[in-house]
Amino acid sequence: MKTTIMVAIAGMLCAAMAQAQQPDAEARMRKAMEESARMKEEDAAKAKWNDARVIRYQVVGEYKGQVQIGEPGSGYYGVADVTDRVEFAFDWSNATGGLVGEPAIRNFPASLNSLRNGEANCAKPTLDGKWEFDLTSVEQDPVRRGVTLLLHSSTVIPAIDVPQFCTGAPKRSKERIETDDSRKMITVPYPVRLVRDGAAFSPDPKQLVMEELGWTYTFSPSPLP
Repeated sequence: MKTTIMVAIAGMLCAAMAQAQQPDAEARMRKAMEESARMKEEDAAKAKWNDARVIRYQVVGEYKGQVQIGEPGSGYYGVADVTDRVEFAFDWSNATGGLVGEPAIRNFPASLNSLRNGEANCAKPTLDGKWEFDLTSVEQDPVRRGVTLLLHSSTVIPAIDVPQFCTGAPKRSKERIETDDSRKMITVPYPVRLVRDGAAFSPDPKQLVMEELGWTYTFSPSPLP
């Protein structure tokens, strides 16, 4: 009799344990199915970019920072807060890892605010003209081919009158144009990063965002047939 009771209790315990473990097994199965579906979706997204003959990039560059206005080395200069924007588009060959055709460039007027003397508590300078930055060309880096682009630019530095000795007679710096011969470089981001770790680059799943020397570049890639 005792043996029968013990067998029955053991059976009940096994059934209870099996029932308790069932939700965990179902959860693991759901997780495995979700992971499998995610990997298939990821593989399909990667194939879309890897199979594309050409990838078109629409790029928006936005600048926010401070600039100095005045003759270099003179000790008299103004400081201002600047915001600016450029847009450019280019086609990128998957096969050759390089540019296809000529990039298109669009420049926008810069906004200059809060002009002040470079020396704290000194009289405000007077600006004569407009500060303007223009992206003039985009070309492939011949050394780091398949990795980077070279951005060439031109900046108009307007004439400015800066009070000497803080409050004295103004000293004028003439207008000049600076060309960026240093060839600022930016990396061409491969769109597969959107699939693998896109959230680390942008909250938008269709964009990649990079920051470089005060500029924020937002890349929107699309595959071409």
